[in-house]
Amino acid sequence: MSNFKLEINNAYTYVLEGDTSLIKKQCQLKSQRIYKWSFLLKHRAADKWHINNYNLDEYRALYGKCKKHDKQYAIPMKKYMKNKNNIVNVPVFKEDWISFYDEDEDKFPTGWVFSKVIKPLQDNSYTFNIIDNRTELETSDTFQEIPLPYELRYYQKEAINLAIDNNRFICHLATGGGKTLIGMGIIKETGASSLFIVPSLSLLNQTYRNFVEVFGKKYIGKIGDGHEKIKKVTISTVQSLWSKRTKDNIQDLLSNVGVMILDEAHHVNTSKQNTNTWFQIAMQCDAKTRIGLTATPGKDNDKSFEMLKAATGKIAISKSIKQLIEEGFLCPADIFMIPIKQKQYSHWKTAVKQGIHLNEKRNRVIAKYAQSCADRGENVVITVNRIKTQATELIELLPDAYTAFGDTPSEARKQIFKELEDTRGNILISSVIGEGWDCPSASVLILAEGGKGGVNARNKIQKIGRVLRKEKDKDKALIIDFFDKDGKTLEKHSRFRYKHYKEKNAFNIYRAKPSV
Repeated sequence: MSNFKLEINNAYTYVLEGDTSLIKKQCQLKSQRIYKWSFLLKHRAADKWHINNYNLDEYRALYGKCKKHDKQYAIPMKKYMKNKNNIVNVPVFKEDWISFYDEDEDKFPTGWVFSKVIKPLQDNSYTFNIIDNRTELETSDTFQEIPLPYELRYYQKEAINLAIDNNRFICHLATGGGKTLIGMGIIKETGASSLFIVPSLSLLNQTYRNFVEVFGKKYIGKIGDGHEKIKKVTISTVQSLWSKRTKDNIQDLLSNVGVMILDEAHHVNTSKQNTNTWFQIAMQCDAKTRIGLTATPGKDNDKSFEMLKAATGKIAISKSIKQLIEEGFLCPADIFMIPIKQKQYSHWKTAVKQGIHLNEKRNRVIAKYAQSCADRGENVVITVNRIKTQATELIELLPDAYTAFGDTPSEARKQIFKELEDTRGNILISSVIGEGWDCPSASVLILAEGGKGGVNARNKIQKIGRVLRKEKDKDKALIIDFFDKDGKTLEKHSRFRYKHYKEKNAFNIYRAKPSV
């Protein structure tokens, strides 16, 4: 068997000796995408399945049968679907292999060195001579005497100790699990030069304020939103780092920083490595300690998850929303999906616009429950995704409500959120409740925007997590969604959301009206 000689560095590992073709194979990820549509005749009207119910493997099997039987294989459909000349669209999937092995320099991401390269080859009797060339983390006691704002939970202490000992991993915590506090704890204990990367301006400003409150303005720098100050601890958006990556000061930062922390690290795992700015910035950063903080790292063996592990490491700390509730770190929640009878429309876009955004009856129900909860002294958050339609109607129905949208200035948002923290009985209508938003005083969340599964459903779980944070006199959260009954698009979307809530096995879920 071949012997391999590897030199492990902070970001990349170099192959000095051995059959590189074997390692190249280990450093490939399979990507599947739709590259065209085939049109196949429906065989008979009695077939009533919907093609969108197929998963990827079933699509591929179906397409194979279609090719084998030429145009005689029936594509199942639901009877309400109408297609001219009985033609049905079928996606054809193309498999791409993306290589993360740099052939010019014979290197690959260090995040894979043990899990994806060494272990599989060792299992096949290959031997390795490893040169560990990773730099020593330059620590200091700069922040040792500074107290953290909250007492650390046991798993947060584990994560901080693991960062000191192991240097690279993913921390998978549900929303409300205290990921930012873990980042603060790592920086406090190491006292090392650190880069904390966030995905948005709102999260940049919030994180900067939080870090300044703990460590002091003297030590906290900021890149983004018109700022470009590098200090011992620098908070930056990935977009700002990317746009300024050729500047000397940014290159020096990426080359010399000791700790890199990726907040909402799942952003690393989208797109190809050559177009994903998160991945490229993470791999340009030469930090030894590399931590990913995320509530949604991806599924095992997915290309996206493997990219995240390449940039950071494997999952070492994990807490689901169910575990956090059961262990008393988040408050429990009741989800009520209020049945709403809807008119049926032929096109899904029309159904969403007329049935959700411009549905006066539905919006009046939203306003009724929001006002009722506010009148009994609870802070209510209503989430929307269409400002000119649904949000405008809700503002007319709730004229005293606060509003926060994408174009709301950061200072105005800050003032609104402060008002919600300091007083009770408020209503907030917003399209920006997601990453980087905190309001523990909110105990009622109304998900007004509808939507189906996938990313939309995961975003809803993240929004729910925002109102599960514990607060004095808050023992349970109320979540209101809607089960839109149109027998078609909106009902299917409602079933997707209901299924996603059930899969979490963390909430009491009712398809009924709440008694408020």
